[in-house]
Amino acid sequence: MDCRSVRGDWDISVELGSRIVDSEEFTCQLFSGHIGSGKSSELIHRLQNYLSDQGFLVVYFDANRDDMPDDVEYADILLACVSNLLRVLPVSSVQRSNSLVDWLQQNWEWIQQFLPERMTLEEVKAEANLGFGKLIATLKTDPDRRPEIRRRLNEKTQTLLTALNEFIDHAQENLPDHQKQGIVVIVVIVDSLDRVLSTEDEKRQSWRDIYISRSQQMRGLKCHVVYTVDIDMVYSDTGAMLQNKYHCCLILPMVTVRYLDGKVNRAGIDILRQLVQKRIAAISPNLVANLDGKSPDSGEPAIFDSPEILDTLCLMSGGRMRTLMHLVQDSLKYNEGEVTITDRSMRRALQELSNSYSTVVDDFQWDILARIATLHDKTTVANSSENFTLLRKGHLLEYRYYKGDKLDVWRDVHPLITMSRKFKEAREKLGGGS
Repeated sequence: MDCRSVRGDWDISVELGSRIVDSEEFTCQLFSGHIGSGKSSELIHRLQNYLSDQGFLVVYFDANRDDMPDDVEYADILLACVSNLLRVLPVSSVQRSNSLVDWLQQNWEWIQQFLPERMTLEEVKAEANLGFGKLIATLKTDPDRRPEIRRRLNEKTQTLLTALNEFIDHAQENLPDHQKQGIVVIVVIVDSLDRVLSTEDEKRQSWRDIYISRSQQMRGLKCHVVYTVDIDMVYSDTGAMLQNKYHCCLILPMVTVRYLDGKVNRAGIDILRQLVQKRIAAISPNLVANLDGKSPDSGEPAIFDSPEILDTLCLMSGGRMRTLMHLVQDSLKYNEGEVTITDRSMRRALQELSNSYSTVVDDFQWDILARIATLHDKTTVANSSENFTLLRKGHLLEYRYYKGDKLDVWRDVHPLITMSRKFKEAREKLGGGS
């Protein structure tokens, strides 16, 4: 989905892509946003396609699916970069550049102890990615041996990074389809790091170690790199440090379902409706004809009993795509076996998800949320630690919208939070009505 018009003209091709295209030296950028807001779609379908059209070789991988352990550390990320560059770059580059094979050979005595099955060094030389892949598999599946592997890797990360950069240098010189004289042409996109990194208070040190303490090595690949980063880290005391240490740290805006004045943004609702329609069409194209009521000429049941039901779900999602999908799925779950989503099942889904959101709101935060909701001008919501906490949790959402040449950026309470009894009570205390 092209959501630029409802994200305040925010375009990943311009915001991230142009920095890569216009730079003769390698860049390292961070990309953030709420989980489920569409970051992966922007990276895969817009940024990757844009850069490929500009003649760059893009190496994209999903850290959440790339056999990476949940308690990921820098060494895991470096290994994943090695494995995926070996996977994507032409075989001829691997054969002519032996820096990574040399690294395996120099460290083979300890590496082979951690492989799930015996391999000879000759086998690894023939297919370098096999050795790295097996080591990654052990890290993922064997938590007992993980600390020792990481200890060994941490002692060798600089030599591995050096070997990888030699491999990248050689590969860029031998990419016939990506000739750009003197310009870096390889781009590595590491997606979903925000999903594998824990953001619980007692574990936040892990991502501080990666993005802050290891920032020099994270920026150390001799190619362009884009890492995703948890929004929890951006909206915290480390946000300024991230901006200082990396070339760029951008946040994906939410889809605007309401304007700053509170009026419904029909364009935003229509974009989200199209998203649901595409998901339904992927299951059965025939169902789309009955999206908002049964067509007289169709033998298929209606998906939504009326257009207003889907509109309400889109509005109550707050512009967060994953929340919308959950609401649709839950509406079906509470539909007593019927295919058509009714007003009753929709309201049950809204109440249940609202309750889930509300259970993780601290008592003192209800007053803060109520005050924000009653603000006449929501562009004035403060950059305070309390508000950053609400942004991290997704209880407060950030929007942007261009009205002519004027850009408005504002924050508002998630619609599902406003359904809560405690929110309504807090707002009553402020004299803001229900």
